Amino acid sequence: MLVGIFSSCDDFLNVAPDRDIFATKANAYKSEADFESGIMGCYKTFAQTYNDNLLIIANTMADDSYNPRVSQFDNTAYLKLFKPGQSDILIFWSLWQKSYAAVRNVNLLLNYVQTADISAELKIKYEAEARFLRAYLYFDLVKVWGDVPLVLAPLENINEAYSIIRTPKVDVYKQIYNDVDYAINHLAESHDPSRTNVYAARMLKARVLLYDAGATFKYDNEALSLLNGITGFELMENFSDLFNNPSKENSKESIFELQFAATTGMGTKVPSSFTNSDYIKGVPVGSVPNGMNDCAPSPKLIELMSSDDDKRKASTWEWYGKSIGKPINTANPVNIKFTFMIPSTSFVNEAGNNIILMRYADVLLLRAEINARLNPNDQTLALADLNLIRNRAGAGSLANTLTNDEVKNFIDLERFKELAFEGQRWWDLIRTGRAIAVINEFNQRPDMVSKFTPYTPSLMTEDFYVFAIPFQVIDNNPKITQNPNLN
Repeated sequence: MLVGIFSSCDDFLNVAPDRDIFATKANAYKSEADFESGIMGCYKTFAQTYNDNLLIIANTMADDSYNPRVSQFDNTAYLKLFKPGQSDILIFWSLWQKSYAAVRNVNLLLNYVQTADISAELKIKYEAEARFLRAYLYFDLVKVWGDVPLVLAPLENINEAYSIIRTPKVDVYKQIYNDVDYAINHLAESHDPSRTNVYAARMLKARVLLYDAGATFKYDNEALSLLNGITGFELMENFSDLFNNPSKENSKESIFELQFAATTGMGTKVPSSFTNSDYIKGVPVGSVPNGMNDCAPSPKLIELMSSDDDKRKASTWEWYGKSIGKPINTANPVNIKFTFMIPSTSFVNEAGNNIILMRYADVLLLRAEINARLNPNDQTLALADLNLIRNRAGAGSLANTLTNDEVKNFIDLERFKELAFEGQRWWDLIRTGRAIAVINEFNQRPDMVSKFTPYTPSLMTEDFYVFAIPFQVIDNNPKITQNPNLN
């Protein structure tokens, strides 16, 4: 696991072309300009973990999408088969490297901020931003792998790196809470989603509490209080403006949004990874990215979002050919949620599109979910938030005559459709204890079984709540143990 924890940040992103401010203690932070450059570097290396890695992993595993390239053993499509051999899948090695490179950059900034010759206000500002990012990084790490090495300071030498072992996830969660609480107490009450703010920190902690509690739901009241404190945001009038309209980035619905630039090493591969090459718009003629179609709409999503009356459908999926002037192929559904690219100046598969990690629709749906659990005999609060989502989608309001179970089912359905391909569905199934039942039923659908040929999926078990540690990590440091039954 040395790479990412001990290597230079230049392995992943050249933050400052004229000098690497992270490289040595001799070039440590000194001025406000150094810290501003440094925190921007932290944002950028954090963003690279979502470049395609985390979103593809979560979407591959869920039931709103699937990866058609299952015949390629080292592809993420193999994950859905629930078989051993996952440690060879390269996307996890990439994610591990990028995640710990980002952790390293955050730790370096935090190491120097308290003794820096800058104002007390700036020290608090930069520490709060950095600790938010570290909390977010470790939350993603613990979701993916469970117990992970908890590194909270820059490593002094290579021997120290070799001594690191996995930290029990309960202790990782303690550090996540410690960092995010600091962020909540010190971040600005800003509605600018391009940088961390107190509302993003409240959202992050609410998500952590819900995932940490799992199906016990023991932190519902605390999570709801945090969600109620996310104010000043609104739903966009048009759902389509959220994803394929560059002029609407950093919108009034966005709480935290990753900022990508259309230059090599600073862009995102999401548009080219998620959809078909023929659907990628905005690129120069003759310069078509290699669309991988790694997140195709699942038969279940098509079934549940089949009506054109749902205003989200036209920005979520369609049959190949419908909007591009080619013959319609009803055997080939296409993900169209991320089809517009702000093309890179030098690398055709990279784009300058932002990625929204937190938006107000998710706040409303989580509040509805929690209120439905806390108030089984009164659906008023749950329906108030749920109907805002449904009305924008053109589905209309639900009457307050439904049973609690009916309301819960509608909330789950709206989360499934509203947040399709945004990387939330898999983690929703895990945290609510439904993953095994839902995914096993999904994988055994006749219209999914045919897509796994020549393989036959095994049944999902609790072993697959986490993923295999990449074999490269263990080769580098044999003290790192493997998750059971996943090698």
